[in-house]
Amino acid sequence: MLSWVPGAGHRREQLDRAFFSERFVRVLNPSGYVVWRRWKVYGEESLAGEEAALWLREKTLTVEHAGEPLSRYDVEFAAGTGKPRAFSRPVLFESTTALAQLQLRLFGLDSLGQDGWLKALRLEDYAPRRQLPGSLQQALFPYREAWG
Repeated sequence: MLSWVPGAGHRREQLDRAFFSERFVRVLNPSGYVVWRRWKVYGEESLAGEEAALWLREKTLTVEHAGEPLSRYDVEFAAGTGKPRAFSRPVLFESTTALAQLQLRLFGLDSLGQDGWLKALRLEDYAPRRQLPGSLQQALFPYREAWG
């Protein structure tokens, strides 16, 4: 901004969202994930059923709820198709809007190995549609000609 011009200042995050992002709205499932372009991406389990905003900026995807970031991922896109190929470097943020966990966990999620639990899961592609046999209407056309 111009330092000598009076007016309201804007934070860098607000300007990034306004000019360099795509926004998608999804609902968090009971496990705290949202589905985006055939990927399940973790947001926050305690906000299940709530709406989350997904902000795509160049090569990062941020999951937010009520204007507060829940998680951020680096996204690698396939050349030519623009479809996401891999998610890496997940960052989970502490959420002040997250409700208290109603049930304690049996073990800590960080004890699940080097990377912990999976925060981004690739879903299977949609099954191709089956080809239907020729329609019944076309099969009846020869009989229509016989009726004259």
